[in-house]
Amino acid sequence: MAKIALYDVLITILFNFLPIGLIWIPLPFLRKKVVAKKIYSRVAMGITFFFLIYFVSPVLFQIGPVPDTMISGGTRPGLGVGYLIARMFNIIANYMQIPLINLPFIFLLAPFISLLYLYFRLRKEGKEKFNKKLADLSFEYKKSPKEMIIEKLTKGGLKNERRLFRSLVVLLPISLYLLVTILNIAGVDALDPNHGGLGWFLEIFFVYIATFLYAIHLIKSSKASYEGKFVGEKLENDTYTSLMSVATPISVLSILLFVVEAFQTTSTPQEAIQSLILVIYFFGYFIMAAFIFVTMIAIFEPISILLFIKIINGVKSKEKSRQSKENLAKNIGVSAMFGVVSVLMIFLLSVFLGMGQGLLGSDPNLNLFGESTFFIDALKMEGTSAVSTFGTIIIVVATGIVIGYSYKQNKNLFINSIIIFVLLLAEAILLQFLTSPPIFPFFGDSGSTYWVTGELVQTNVFGPQVFTLRTALVEILFGNENLILYALSVPFQYLRYFMSLFLIGLTFHYIRQDFITKTVKSEGYVDQITFARIDFLPTYEQCLESNFLLSIPKSYRPSENERDEVKRLMYECRNGITVTDLLPDDVGERDRMYVTIKYMTKRKHLLWWEPEFSFTNERAELDSMYTMYDDGRDVFSYKFKESSTADPGLVAGMFSAITSFIKETTKSADLLRTIDHGDTKVIIEYGKHVFGAIFADRETVEIRSKLATFVAEFERRHEDVLKKWDGNCTPFANDEVLLKEIFEL
Repeated sequence: MAKIALYDVLITILFNFLPIGLIWIPLPFLRKKVVAKKIYSRVAMGITFFFLIYFVSPVLFQIGPVPDTMISGGTRPGLGVGYLIARMFNIIANYMQIPLINLPFIFLLAPFISLLYLYFRLRKEGKEKFNKKLADLSFEYKKSPKEMIIEKLTKGGLKNERRLFRSLVVLLPISLYLLVTILNIAGVDALDPNHGGLGWFLEIFFVYIATFLYAIHLIKSSKASYEGKFVGEKLENDTYTSLMSVATPISVLSILLFVVEAFQTTSTPQEAIQSLILVIYFFGYFIMAAFIFVTMIAIFEPISILLFIKIINGVKSKEKSRQSKENLAKNIGVSAMFGVVSVLMIFLLSVFLGMGQGLLGSDPNLNLFGESTFFIDALKMEGTSAVSTFGTIIIVVATGIVIGYSYKQNKNLFINSIIIFVLLLAEAILLQFLTSPPIFPFFGDSGSTYWVTGELVQTNVFGPQVFTLRTALVEILFGNENLILYALSVPFQYLRYFMSLFLIGLTFHYIRQDFITKTVKSEGYVDQITFARIDFLPTYEQCLESNFLLSIPKSYRPSENERDEVKRLMYECRNGITVTDLLPDDVGERDRMYVTIKYMTKRKHLLWWEPEFSFTNERAELDSMYTMYDDGRDVFSYKFKESSTADPGLVAGMFSAITSFIKETTKSADLLRTIDHGDTKVIIEYGKHVFGAIFADRETVEIRSKLATFVAEFERRHEDVLKKWDGNCTPFANDEVLLKEIFEL
């Protein structure tokens, strides 16, 4: 009997956790592919966490009564293996729906919310109009989205997202209590284990909360700067401090209120405990969603930042488009063509998906939570859910790629997106009338939907009686008969598929592009222009109208037999040069130069770049830079001007005294970052062991960014020395070369 019992236990464990174990198998084979390994490990962790919370944890409030039996008609191992395979794909499909269908709502909407945050933040600064203030706003975006994703995955880990994760967790009890109150007002018993209303609306509520918090995080991560100060850093710090000091005690109070309400609204202690267990499950779901969200930030954030910058750039720009009516009509026609292709693709794939679902023939009513079911129905449910979800994902990704190609042909993101959106909206409305329920649920059902969860059951499909989970459905009513729930669900339910299509399109478009930033200094101003790589040769007229940039491939070296004219051209383009600066004033020489450029382009010896966005800042005059140890001792200094007479030792002592004075008088944990003394500004950036200070006539984000880069690289080079520095400055004698390289001297 003991052997049989042990066998039953092993079969139960294998039956339930084998699908998850199989998901981790590919990871060791990716050890040499660092980026792929990082992405796959995040996905595998997300799937595991998702399975434990979304499917396994509901068992907590099902313990007690005898689980329903999935009737299999005797021992049928083949059917059991099929169930395991279908279950594994269903788990993966339901997980993939979160980052590819649900989270794009956050990543695409947040840039617009960030603009609102900036509006309320900047309108406090002086009496100038908002557009004028936006003109003084700048960002730091010097790498391509692909480079940023690789850097975040390989170097950043999750440390940059920890504060956002903590903020979401702190808001969890408050959000859940607020949602329970809303559902109670709507007439829904949120703590009823047989009703999935709270779980389904918690998914939506999480997306709303995460969107507003991520919008603040986005301003910081984009390094938005106004008058030389990082706007997002203070905004996020103030928000985080408020949440920790105010929301934390309210969250604790919310938890206590949950306990009190559970015992007041139930007739027995057992029912109260069941209600509390359900609340714990929803706590777990919220944390799971937050975890999956922060693991995906590294992948989608660069696109969100780029979209945010382009929105700002579009709002603040006062220049009229130079496009002729013919070019505008051509671009509209191109967008309409891609829109029609997108519509046809969705329709054809939706029909194919509908046929696949029809072949499986699963009736949702046979798989409702709390109902007995046959094993074959449970198998069909797993298969139908996997086919339906994977099919939807395939439709979204394929259509997103088409939209991505449309962005390549029509650079005006706004016009292109509007045209395609209108066509997709028209198709969505038609599908609402032609198919019920709609094959591709742009709008979902008009009055109800299903929330997917797991239910504890038992079966003897492998011979012995084993316990397992089956995918069960809980019907959620949110139609016109319940206006509160309908209003709460409308934005997310109606827009998430559109958001997903356009985010995937933007990602596909920009992930393949290289970016380069060129600093152009003129009298009193510094223009930072970010260029995107293009793979076509602009016409002569286009070169005269637009500010293209030319560069040479890093691997290219002109041969000795090359013409002198070509060698001169390659030398001019070695660090990147705009075509307007390259072309001579003489018309004849200009034509000759373009012919040479065209010849070298066709031989793939020249790279073309077009402006993506730009920022203009007042040019700052630098006086001197000082690097000091955290106790105030001078480590390294450099004078940008020969007339600078400040003694490094005196400067170090001054900073030590000022820092100590501010800490003692204000009792603040914040670090001093700027000293404003009339026509002299002192810009300060901190590392782990040292901090740097630059004396200049004005504070700009360019200087602060370069100073932060120098401090970080300085500490990286001398990490071992700085850990236990004895005052010897000899190891830092050659760092003048590093400083000149970073500050482009």
